[in-house]
Amino acid sequence: MSMQEALASTGIIGVIAGLLLFTGGTVLLIISILKTVKGKRRTGGIIGGGIMIFVSIMFMISFGMYIITAGMLYDAPYSRALESLGSNILTALNDKDSDFLAHLFAKESYSGEALKKEDAETVFGYIDGDIKNIRTEAVSATFKNGTYAMQDKYTIATEDSGEYIIYISFIYGSDNKYYEGIQHIKMYKGDEVLEEFGKVPDLN
Repeated sequence: MSMQEALASTGIIGVIAGLLLFTGGTVLLIISILKTVKGKRRTGGIIGGGIMIFVSIMFMISFGMYIITAGMLYDAPYSRALESLGSNILTALNDKDSDFLAHLFAKESYSGEALKKEDAETVFGYIDGDIKNIRTEAVSATFKNGTYAMQDKYTIATEDSGEYIIYISFIYGSDNKYYEGIQHIKMYKGDEVLEEFGKVPDLN
């Protein structure tokens, strides 16, 4: 699945969930208001319906941004290069290639300390067994002044039934080319944080 497709899919699922929540909240609110008018007090239902509608709107706004970002990526003049970076990250993980992963690190950190080559070696040092498959999921995407900051989630399953989750944040499109590449890695096994390298870039 391409990065644009992952962002769009996440956004669509979130918007659909928001619409369902909005519909449920609206029905609950209308029923509660009608029962209140008839003398059957249902203030709890009115409050609950209002909360559901508010949460659904926030849901749709938040996940709608994923769809908008996916559209921007599709139209961006360097979308192929950004897609290539995501593909290269996946290849490095699949092959457990620390040199290739380190090659994708940004030379400078946007918000903290830059990653080192040894960090890539440490990442793969935690993964026991051959990698069977990797599921990719877009977690967040921020765009500001021509710069994209993104975070993807990689769920890695190994041949010996191990499962690891790696969050990788990276930048592309910055005027400072040294910022482009992987900026942050956070690795889990189950609920346990195995290691964290770098810092999530904050464009604000």
